[in-house]
Amino acid sequence: MTDFAHAAVPQAGAGARGEHPDSAESRLRAAWRQLEDAPREALADAIFALNHGLDEAMEVIRPAVRRLGLLRPEATMPLTLSTMRMIERGAGLPDSHEFKIINAGAAAGGSMRFVTNPLRLTPTPPLGDGFHPVFGTAGAVLSVPGVAVFALDQGIVSFDLTMPGATQIYVFDRNRACVENLSRGTVPFIDEPVTEIAGDLAIIGDRFCGSGDADRFLFDHLTRVALFDAFTEASPEVARLLLADPNPDTLEILRQAGLASRVVAAGSKRFSMRAGCLLAATNMLHDLRHPCHDGAGWAIGYLRDRFDAFDETTAPAGRYFITDAAEGEGGLRNVGEVADVAAAHGFQTLALSTLTVGARIDALREASAIVSVNGAGLAATVLAPPGLRVLDILPPASASPACWRLCHAAGHHYVALAADPAGGGEGFVVDPRRLDRFLRETMRIPASGILHR
Repeated sequence: MTDFAHAAVPQAGAGARGEHPDSAESRLRAAWRQLEDAPREALADAIFALNHGLDEAMEVIRPAVRRLGLLRPEATMPLTLSTMRMIERGAGLPDSHEFKIINAGAAAGGSMRFVTNPLRLTPTPPLGDGFHPVFGTAGAVLSVPGVAVFALDQGIVSFDLTMPGATQIYVFDRNRACVENLSRGTVPFIDEPVTEIAGDLAIIGDRFCGSGDADRFLFDHLTRVALFDAFTEASPEVARLLLADPNPDTLEILRQAGLASRVVAAGSKRFSMRAGCLLAATNMLHDLRHPCHDGAGWAIGYLRDRFDAFDETTAPAGRYFITDAAEGEGGLRNVGEVADVAAAHGFQTLALSTLTVGARIDALREASAIVSVNGAGLAATVLAPPGLRVLDILPPASASPACWRLCHAAGHHYVALAADPAGGGEGFVVDPRRLDRFLRETMRIPASGILHR
C-alpha cells in the first residue's frame, strides 16, 4: 500500500490546451504576416497561439494592440488575465473564457496573513577570485519580500501540465471567480468532475512544475510547507500537500522529509481540485523567490530540521569532486586533470545524478569539503553541516550567484575559482597548479597524494 493518496483526477478532454501545437505555431506565423495590414486578425491569431502555450505570441499582441489604438504607445502591457480580457473586448473578439476575474483581496471566503517578514541580506565578498562579475552584489543590501499565505474556503485549483515549461495554474474562490494574482495562464478552466479534498489543501507547486528539477523542488516547493505550517500554527502539519507532478525524485524527497502521509498526488496532467480550505503562498507565482538562494534562514532551517541533516556530535570527513556540471557542451574540458588534483587532496569523484535522492543526502551529510563546477550539485549543500568548505569553479562567461549566497547564509566557507577559456573551441579549463594552490592555501586542504602535472 502506497504512502501517497492518488486522487482520482479526470483526464484532459477534447479542447484541452496544448492539443494543437502545429496549429498554434502556424497561427502565430500568420499573425506576423498580418500584423502590418490586418492587426485585428493578427491579434486573434496571436491570442490563439498564446492560449496554446506560445508565450512569444506577446511579441505580436503588443504591437497589434497599439495599432488598434487599445494601448497608448508609452504604456506597458503585462500578461494578466484582466489585461487579456480588456484587449479581447476592446478589439471585438470573443472572450477566451467565461470566468469573472478578481484580486485575492476580493475573494469570497478568503483570508490572508504574512508568515515571514521582509529580509535584508548582505552577502560578503567571497574568498579567492572575487573579481568575477557574478559577485557584483557583494557587500550590497539585498531585499527579500515577506511571504503571505492566502486561505480560500471551498477554493478550487486547476493545473495544466500538458505543456512542459509553460505550466498553467488557476485558483478560484468558492463562487468560481478566478483569483488573478494567484493564477498563471491566459485561459482559466475548471475540469468536471472536480476532485473533492476534505480539510486544508496546500499548493506547494509553481510554474516550474513538471521540470523534473529535484533541487528546485527541494528549495521552492518543499520550503512552502514551512509557510503553510506557520499559517496553521494552532494545528501545524494538518494541511494536505498537493503534489501536481509526482515523479520518483519528488516522492523520495517527501519520504525522506517525513511528509509522505500528507501528500495528495495528482493522477493527471490536467485536473481540478476543491478543498475545504485551499492554501496558496504569494511566492508561488508572480512574487516567486528561491528562498535558500536568497539566504532565507527560515527555509534553510526548515530543510535541515526536516532531513535531520547532520549529527552535531560527529565531525564530517567526506571530500567530493562533484562532476554533474563539469562536462557537456561548453563545459570543463580538462575534467581528468581536475579530478587528479582533487584526488591528491583526498577528494572522491562523485556524480550526484547517478545516486538516489537518499544517497545524495547521505553523501552531503558527511561532507567536509566539495569541489564542483558552478551549477548542479551545489544546491543541496544546504543539508551539510555549517563549516563545509566549498570550491566553486566559475566558467569565465557566465555563472550563478546561487551557491555563493546559499553558502553565506548556511554558514559554509565559500571559495571562488575563475576558470580560463579553452583554446580553440567552446568550454573552459582550470589550471591544475592553480587549483592545487587554492586547495592548499585558500581551503587549507594539504595534498596527501601525488599530483600529476
